[in-house]
Amino acid sequence: MAAWCRGYLESAADHMMLWSDHVAPLKFHLEATIVHTLRPSLTLARAAMESAAQAIWILSPAEPIESARRYIMLGLADLTEQMKAADQPDEKLRLRHTLNECFETLGLTARTFKAPRYIDMVRAASTFLGQDAEEQAQQPWMDPDRVERLWRSAAGAAHGKQWPEQEYSNVEEEPGGIEYLVPNHIAMAEIVDVAEKFLSAGVILLAIRSGRRDEWQSLWDTATARLEAEITPRTDHDK
Repeated sequence: MAAWCRGYLESAADHMMLWSDHVAPLKFHLEATIVHTLRPSLTLARAAMESAAQAIWILSPAEPIESARRYIMLGLADLTEQMKAADQPDEKLRLRHTLNECFETLGLTARTFKAPRYIDMVRAASTFLGQDAEEQAQQPWMDPDRVERLWRSAAGAAHGKQWPEQEYSNVEEEPGGIEYLVPNHIAMAEIVDVAEKFLSAGVILLAIRSGRRDEWQSLWDTATARLEAEITPRTDHDK
Protein backbone atom coordinates (compact mmCIF):
# COMPACT_ATOMS: atom_id res chain seq x y z
CA MET A 1 0.00 0.00 0.00
CA ALA A 2 2.87 2.36 0.80
CA ALA A 3 4.46 1.60 -2.57
CA TRP A 4 1.24 2.36 -4.42
CA CYS A 5 0.70 5.64 -2.54
CA ARG A 6 4.27 6.61 -3.24
CA GLY A 7 3.63 5.86 -6.91
CA TYR A 8 0.57 8.12 -6.94
CA LEU A 9 2.58 10.94 -5.37
CA GLU A 10 5.49 10.44 -7.76
CA SER A 11 3.02 10.75 -10.62
CA ALA A 12 1.66 14.01 -9.20
CA ALA A 13 5.20 15.30 -8.72
CA ASP A 14 6.12 14.41 -12.31
CA HIS A 15 3.23 16.48 -13.65
CA MET A 16 3.97 19.42 -11.38
CA MET A 17 7.68 19.28 -12.25
CA LEU A 18 6.88 19.41 -15.95
CA TRP A 19 4.73 22.49 -15.34
CA SER A 20 7.36 24.19 -13.18
CA ASP A 21 10.22 23.35 -15.56
CA HIS A 22 8.35 25.26 -18.23
CA VAL A 23 7.09 28.18 -16.16
CA ALA A 24 10.02 28.68 -13.77
CA PRO A 25 13.02 26.52 -14.69
CA LEU A 26 15.88 26.41 -12.19
CA LYS A 27 18.22 27.76 -14.84
CA PHE A 28 17.03 30.12 -17.54
CA HIS A 29 18.41 32.59 -20.03
CA LEU A 30 17.71 36.15 -19.03
CA GLU A 31 16.31 36.90 -22.50
CA ALA A 32 14.13 33.79 -22.60
CA THR A 33 10.41 34.29 -23.16
CA ILE A 34 7.88 31.95 -21.60
CA VAL A 35 4.49 31.65 -23.27
CA HIS A 36 1.71 30.67 -20.85
CA THR A 37 -1.05 28.64 -22.50
CA LEU A 38 -4.26 27.64 -20.80
CA ARG A 39 -4.89 24.01 -21.71
CA PRO A 40 -1.49 22.46 -20.87
CA SER A 41 -1.39 24.15 -17.47
CA LEU A 42 -4.90 23.00 -16.57
CA THR A 43 -4.25 19.51 -17.93
CA LEU A 44 -1.08 19.02 -15.89
CA ALA A 45 -2.76 20.41 -12.76
CA ARG A 46 -5.70 18.08 -13.23
CA ALA A 47 -3.43 15.04 -13.62
CA ALA A 48 -1.53 16.00 -10.47
CA MET A 49 -4.78 16.50 -8.55
CA GLU A 50 -6.10 13.08 -9.58
CA SER A 51 -2.85 11.32 -8.77
CA ALA A 52 -2.37 12.92 -5.36
CA ALA A 53 -6.07 12.59 -4.49
CA GLN A 54 -5.80 8.81 -4.74
CA ALA A 55 -3.02 8.76 -2.15
CA ILE A 56 -4.96 11.10 0.14
CA TRP A 57 -8.09 8.96 -0.29
CA ILE A 58 -6.19 5.89 0.90
CA LEU A 59 -4.18 7.53 3.69
CA SER A 60 -6.67 9.98 5.21
CA PRO A 61 -8.98 7.59 7.17
CA ALA A 62 -8.18 7.26 10.87
CA GLU A 63 -8.93 3.52 10.80
CA PRO A 64 -6.29 1.36 9.06
CA ILE A 65 -8.93 -1.13 7.92
CA GLU A 66 -10.69 1.60 5.91
CA SER A 67 -7.39 2.59 4.33
CA ALA A 68 -6.83 -1.04 3.38
CA ARG A 69 -10.32 -1.29 1.88
CA ARG A 70 -9.77 1.79 -0.27
CA TYR A 71 -6.37 0.53 -1.37
CA ILE A 72 -7.92 -2.76 -2.47
CA MET A 73 -10.67 -0.94 -4.39
CA LEU A 74 -8.13 1.10 -6.30
CA GLY A 75 -6.04 -2.02 -6.90
CA LEU A 76 -9.03 -3.82 -8.42
CA ALA A 77 -9.80 -0.80 -10.59
CA ASP A 78 -6.21 -0.70 -11.77
CA LEU A 79 -6.21 -4.40 -12.55
CA THR A 80 -9.46 -4.00 -14.49
CA GLU A 81 -7.95 -1.25 -16.66
CA GLN A 82 -4.80 -3.28 -17.19
CA MET A 83 -6.91 -6.22 -18.37
CA LYS A 84 -8.88 -4.03 -20.78
CA ALA A 85 -5.65 -2.58 -22.19
CA ALA A 86 -3.92 -5.95 -22.68
CA ASP A 87 -3.24 -6.55 -26.37
CA GLN A 88 -2.26 -10.22 -26.15
CA PRO A 89 -4.99 -12.85 -25.66
CA ASP A 90 -2.93 -14.89 -23.17
CA GLU A 91 -2.14 -11.81 -21.08
CA LYS A 92 -5.77 -10.66 -21.12
CA LEU A 93 -6.89 -14.14 -20.01
CA ARG A 94 -4.31 -14.23 -17.22
CA LEU A 95 -5.37 -10.84 -15.91
CA ARG A 96 -9.05 -11.74 -16.12
CA HIS A 97 -8.37 -14.90 -14.11
CA THR A 98 -6.47 -12.93 -11.46
CA LEU A 99 -9.24 -10.34 -11.26
CA ASN A 100 -11.92 -13.02 -10.88
CA GLU A 101 -9.91 -14.64 -8.09
CA CYS A 102 -9.78 -11.30 -6.28
CA PHE A 103 -13.51 -10.77 -6.74
CA GLU A 104 -14.28 -14.25 -5.43
CA THR A 105 -12.10 -13.73 -2.36
CA LEU A 106 -13.85 -10.44 -1.58
CA GLY A 107 -17.36 -11.67 -2.35
CA LEU A 108 -17.66 -9.40 -5.39
CA THR A 109 -18.36 -9.81 -9.08
CA ALA A 110 -17.47 -7.74 -12.10
CA ARG A 111 -21.04 -6.38 -12.03
CA THR A 112 -21.20 -5.55 -8.34
CA PHE A 113 -17.76 -3.95 -8.15
CA LYS A 114 -17.86 -0.17 -8.51
CA ALA A 115 -14.50 1.46 -9.16
CA PRO A 116 -13.80 4.65 -7.18
CA ARG A 117 -14.45 7.77 -9.25
CA TYR A 118 -11.84 10.48 -9.62
CA ILE A 119 -14.32 13.24 -8.82
CA ASP A 120 -15.28 11.55 -5.55
CA MET A 121 -11.64 11.20 -4.53
CA VAL A 122 -10.88 14.80 -5.50
CA ARG A 123 -13.82 16.04 -3.42
CA ALA A 124 -12.79 13.80 -0.52
CA ALA A 125 -9.26 15.20 -0.63
CA SER A 126 -10.51 18.79 -0.56
CA THR A 127 -12.87 17.96 2.31
CA PHE A 128 -10.00 16.40 4.25
CA LEU A 129 -7.77 19.42 3.69
CA GLY A 130 -10.63 21.77 4.57
CA GLN A 131 -10.70 20.32 8.09
CA ASP A 132 -7.56 22.32 8.87
CA ALA A 133 -8.87 25.64 10.18
CA GLU A 134 -5.63 27.51 9.46
CA GLU A 135 -5.43 26.15 5.94
CA GLN A 136 -9.08 26.96 5.31
CA ALA A 137 -8.56 30.52 6.50
CA GLN A 138 -5.63 30.98 4.14
CA GLN A 139 -7.27 29.23 1.20
CA PRO A 140 -11.06 29.64 1.58
CA TRP A 141 -11.59 28.31 -1.93
CA MET A 142 -10.42 24.83 -0.79
CA ASP A 143 -14.08 23.93 -0.78
CA PRO A 144 -15.29 20.67 -2.39
CA ASP A 145 -17.69 22.50 -4.71
CA ARG A 146 -15.05 25.00 -5.77
CA VAL A 147 -12.44 22.29 -6.26
CA GLU A 148 -14.90 20.23 -8.29
CA ARG A 149 -15.47 23.18 -10.60
CA LEU A 150 -11.73 23.59 -11.06
CA TRP A 151 -11.33 19.88 -11.75
CA ARG A 152 -14.17 19.84 -14.28
CA SER A 153 -12.76 22.94 -15.95
CA ALA A 154 -9.36 21.29 -16.26
CA ALA A 155 -10.93 18.12 -17.64
CA GLY A 156 -12.86 20.15 -20.18
CA ALA A 157 -9.70 21.98 -21.21
CA ALA A 158 -7.82 18.70 -21.60
CA HIS A 159 -10.57 17.30 -23.82
CA GLY A 160 -10.75 20.35 -26.07
CA LYS A 161 -14.08 21.66 -24.78
CA GLN A 162 -14.78 25.28 -25.59
CA TRP A 163 -16.34 26.55 -22.38
CA PRO A 164 -13.15 26.41 -20.22
CA GLU A 165 -11.32 28.59 -22.73
CA GLN A 166 -14.21 31.06 -22.72
CA GLU A 167 -14.51 31.18 -18.94
CA TYR A 168 -10.79 31.13 -18.12
CA SER A 169 -9.58 33.64 -20.69
CA ASN A 170 -9.73 37.41 -20.99
CA VAL A 171 -10.60 39.14 -24.25
CA GLU A 172 -8.11 41.75 -25.37
CA GLU A 173 -8.17 43.95 -28.43
CA GLU A 174 -5.41 45.03 -30.77
CA PRO A 175 -5.44 48.27 -32.78
CA GLY A 176 -7.86 47.80 -35.63
CA GLY A 177 -10.44 45.99 -33.52
CA ILE A 178 -8.86 42.52 -33.69
CA GLU A 179 -9.83 40.56 -30.59
CA TYR A 180 -7.90 37.64 -29.10
CA LEU A 181 -8.01 35.54 -25.93
CA VAL A 182 -5.41 35.76 -23.16
CA PRO A 183 -5.36 33.07 -20.43
CA ASN A 184 -6.56 34.29 -17.05
CA HIS A 185 -3.41 33.89 -14.94
CA ILE A 186 -5.36 34.07 -11.67
CA ALA A 187 -7.54 31.10 -12.64
CA MET A 188 -4.49 29.16 -13.83
CA ALA A 189 -2.65 29.86 -10.57
CA GLU A 190 -5.67 28.77 -8.54
CA ILE A 191 -5.90 25.28 -9.99
CA VAL A 192 -2.14 24.78 -9.92
CA ASP A 193 -2.21 25.81 -6.26
CA VAL A 194 -4.87 23.17 -5.53
CA ALA A 195 -2.72 20.55 -7.23
CA GLU A 196 0.31 21.62 -5.17
CA LYS A 197 -1.70 21.47 -1.94
CA PHE A 198 -2.91 17.96 -2.79
CA LEU A 199 0.63 16.80 -3.52
CA SER A 200 2.08 18.32 -0.35
CA ALA A 201 -0.70 16.88 1.81
CA GLY A 202 -0.24 13.44 0.28
CA VAL A 203 3.50 13.47 0.95
CA ILE A 204 3.01 14.54 4.57
CA LEU A 205 0.29 11.94 5.08
CA LEU A 206 2.51 9.18 3.73
CA ALA A 207 5.30 10.27 6.06
CA ILE A 208 2.93 10.32 9.05
CA ARG A 209 1.31 6.95 8.30
CA SER A 210 4.76 5.44 7.76
CA GLY A 211 5.97 6.75 11.12
CA ARG A 212 8.65 8.81 9.39
CA ARG A 213 7.49 12.39 9.87
CA ASP A 214 10.78 13.47 11.47
CA GLU A 215 12.78 12.01 8.60
CA TRP A 216 10.50 13.74 6.10
CA GLN A 217 11.12 17.12 7.72
CA SER A 218 14.89 16.76 7.44
CA LEU A 219 14.60 15.71 3.79
CA TRP A 220 12.34 18.71 3.13
CA ASP A 221 14.87 21.08 4.71
CA THR A 222 17.69 19.56 2.65
CA ALA A 223 15.68 19.85 -0.57
CA THR A 224 14.78 23.47 0.19
CA ALA A 225 18.43 24.38 0.74
CA ARG A 226 19.44 22.63 -2.50
CA LEU A 227 16.72 24.47 -4.42
CA GLU A 228 17.88 27.84 -3.12
CA ALA A 229 21.43 27.00 -4.21
CA GLU A 230 20.44 25.89 -7.72
CA ILE A 231 17.77 28.35 -8.77
CA THR A 232 18.63 31.35 -10.93
CA PRO A 233 18.07 34.48 -8.79
CA ARG A 234 16.03 37.37 -10.14
CA THR A 235 17.80 40.72 -9.85
CA ASP A 236 15.38 42.91 -11.81
CA HIS A 237 12.86 43.49 -9.03
CA ASP A 238 12.59 43.71 -5.25
CA LYS A 239 12.02 40.54 -3.26
